[in-house]
Amino acid sequence: MVGPTSDERVVHADAVVLAVPPPAASKLLRGVSTQAESELGQIGMTSVAVATLLYRAGDLPGGDLPAGSGYLVPPSEGRPVKASTFVSHKWEWIGEAAAAQGLIAVRCSLGHADDIEILQRDDADLVKVAAEDLAFVARLGRARPVAARVSRWGGGLPRYAGGHGDRVARTDDALEALPGLVACGAAFEGVGIAACVARADSAATRIVRRLGADGQWQHD
Repeated sequence: MVGPTSDERVVHADAVVLAVPPPAASKLLRGVSTQAESELGQIGMTSVAVATLLYRAGDLPGGDLPAGSGYLVPPSEGRPVKASTFVSHKWEWIGEAAAAQGLIAVRCSLGHADDIEILQRDDADLVKVAAEDLAFVARLGRARPVAARVSRWGGGLPRYAGGHGDRVARTDDALEALPGLVACGAAFEGVGIAACVARADSAATRIVRRLGADGQWQHD
């Protein structure tokens, strides 16, 4: 069935790709694969807010951010920003577009798995907290963002526990026994863009090979 929708209908498909968070994938696999349902059901989720900040290059010490693509902060440090990505450094095309306007872009992630109180604050407060923490850690002096946007993902970030790689392997083995069914997303091999794209590419490749082997789809 396709849903939720006011017009549910049965869809016959040669293949299905589960590209949903693990709790949803686990429910969808109920009665289909006990092993995969169980494995995915044990992957915890947490919430995160991301503040994207734009700075005038001229306001930053030396006219730029520190070298590198950003930094990670362990929960034990007790800082509100758990990760900061120097977007203008990490992605050249964004850096060039921002630089054309004399700007530099930074992205800050807020909210630790065991302390999400900060996520209850409004957008303006989150921007203030992110900017102040970034200024301290990255030594930006008195520089403050000239524009900002906050994005929130409630329960959208997977929490990898010990043995996560083995759990993913067991899930894949269980799904391998179900021709035409694969799963991908941030819950498997990394939450970053590159990791998610790689997992999706792998899932698509398995589908193409399976359909090709069955003579349903000829693909070069």
